[in-house]
Amino acid sequence: QDEKNISMGNDEEVDSFDEETGGIKAEDIATVSSNDDDDEDDHKCKEELRSPSPIISSVSSIATPAKTMPPNLTTASVTTTNATSSSAAKASVTPAKMEAYLRERRRAITTRTFDLSLIPPSEIFPTGRTIKKMTGWTGHWPAIRELMQNTIDHLGLLDPRTGRRHAALHLRVTTENDGDEVVVIHQFCCKDEPICTIRTKRDSLVIEQLYTYPLPSRALDTGVTDETKFNSTSTAGGFGDGFKTAALALHSLGENRFDSMTWTFDARKEKRRIVWFFESDEREAVGRFSKSRVLRVRIENTENNSTASLDDDGNKMGRAYIMTQTVKAKDIGKSFLIEAVPRLQIFWDVDESTIIGTSTSGGDYIAPALLQPPIPGTDASSLTSMMPSPASSSTRRRKKATSPLFPGNDNIRQPDAGIYVRGIWVRKPPIPDTLMCFF
Repeated sequence: QDEKNISMGNDEEVDSFDEETGGIKAEDIATVSSNDDDDEDDHKCKEELRSPSPIISSVSSIATPAKTMPPNLTTASVTTTNATSSSAAKASVTPAKMEAYLRERRRAITTRTFDLSLIPPSEIFPTGRTIKKMTGWTGHWPAIRELMQNTIDHLGLLDPRTGRRHAALHLRVTTENDGDEVVVIHQFCCKDEPICTIRTKRDSLVIEQLYTYPLPSRALDTGVTDETKFNSTSTAGGFGDGFKTAALALHSLGENRFDSMTWTFDARKEKRRIVWFFESDEREAVGRFSKSRVLRVRIENTENNSTASLDDDGNKMGRAYIMTQTVKAKDIGKSFLIEAVPRLQIFWDVDESTIIGTSTSGGDYIAPALLQPPIPGTDASSLTSMMPSPASSSTRRRKKATSPLFPGNDNIRQPDAGIYVRGIWVRKPPIPDTLMCFF
């Protein structure tokens, strides 16, 4: 994350391929620039993709034989993946381990409780943060990264001992129709109960997490220490700054690209609903200080007489406290599927037979990216509704892409090559086409 970021200037004129991240801009996923001067470079790029990478050549002696890729998922498909591809690990996921995971979630709630009546019916907190473009915070990926990091840490979705998705969890990917749109749903489940559900449509991202007690407004104080995260060696952050900067980055996209960001906390046991509205506030020019917009958070505490069942069926406490993060912005859902999912380790599995370096605990390793299993839910058919129409994709002249929708096998996305720290992509790798993961 200390890597120097390069400002690309006007976002509307940036080509499809992002030199800094090595990824594809979400808004340009189905098209490429029509500049004739780029044809030779495009051809060279495609030839490089076809050529075997140094890391793949170096591990050919230990890599498994070529596997037949599974057929593309369809919009009616259901895919379930366990925490690791090894059969031994699957067999070790015992009921006792799943219960231990849920017990830790219940314990975490008890450490965070406070009297919700301390929150006034309505209050506004100025953050003192000015909304403006920030180097390294362009596009959707940086904001999504911060929001997902908090979810991953709070729910323990990543196992600090292995650096993989927690063994007590399995990932279920489904799709459903919402009018003319397709909703892609990622669910992290334990004992077939959803712990975290992420719903993406083209212009919306909704993250619902159970076992989440409402946050006190102190979390909005700049630099405040979250002792739970600050004293932990398995989580990132701890100063309450990431989510506020994410809100700033989203607001800086502009009114035509950003609509709203809200956090809703449902405390059903206490029959309270607490909503955080991340809003902008205009500040007039004064003296030598120019007119600007600043971030504020409006908090409302209302009664919630939800009739949802809280019967003791094994997940009573989990459903008693639910947090829902909702972001509405142009192409935010598409960016989540195309940019974020391949860069967050909780969404994909690594073929253990391809690992060529690992620490004693197994959390640190190096592996070839192009030999990894496809990521569920990232095939072309699942993303059909996310593709821009020719009329709305851009005002620039364009031509149809002649390369596959995604580089890799059978148009299915694989993990993005890069350096990963605590399960999150931070930069391109020094060795091409490799996963370099550190925990």
